Order: sequence, then structure tokens, then C-alpha cells
Amino acid sequence: MKQDIEDMQALMRLKGGDRLVHKTMLYLHDRARFEPRWLKALKDSKDLPVMVFWGDSDAVAPKEIAISLADYIKPEAFTGRTMKGAGHFLMLEQPQKWAATISQFVKTHSGKRSSSK
Repeated sequence: MKQDIEDMQALMRLKGGDRLVHKTMLYLHDRARFEPRWLKALKDSKDLPVMVFWGDSDAVAPKEIAISLADYIKPEAFTGRTMKGAGHFLMLEQPQKWAATISQFVKTHSGKRSSSK
């Protein structure tokens, strides 16, 4: 644990990153500020197909968040996907697999709406 903390601190200092940490902390403030609006948008998505795509090794946002998002989306409009071996930044960690998954979802749902309105 001590080594993990030291490694994280070293990464934060990399290329002067420690001078920017305060900006990353603003994320928590923004999340609290905007989360009600984001959740309302999901709830209001009605029959719009929605995919929640999560990395199974996401240390920033645990999968419980993804699971809870499903409560705001109609079941017939919801698609849940997990990328094995990916963390928080799926599109950077496994860009080809991420793009293929997104493309397939769009292709499958293009022009479609769920049947209940």
C-alpha cells in the first residue's frame, strides 16, 4: 500500500503534474453540481437506445455506478457492455475494441427506437 501511494505521488509529479492537481479535484465539484442534470437526461431519454460501456478494471468509477445508471434507462432501450482488462479510459486503453463496440451499437440501433413510447 505504501509503495502504491508513493507510485501515485510520483506519477502526479511527472512533468509538473503536481501543479495541476487542483484542476483534477474540480471534477468532484462538477460531478456533484451536474449529476442531477445528467441523471435527468438519462431518465428523459425515453426510447433512445443507450449503451453504458465500462472497463472491468475501472479504479476511478466502480461498476456499481454503471449498474445504477441502468435504473434511469428503460430496460428495452438499455445495453450494458463491459470491456475486459480496461480501466477508466477504454477508448485510450483499447481503442480498436472500443471503436468496434461503439460502431456496432450505432449500426445496430441506427434509425431504431425501442417499441414502447
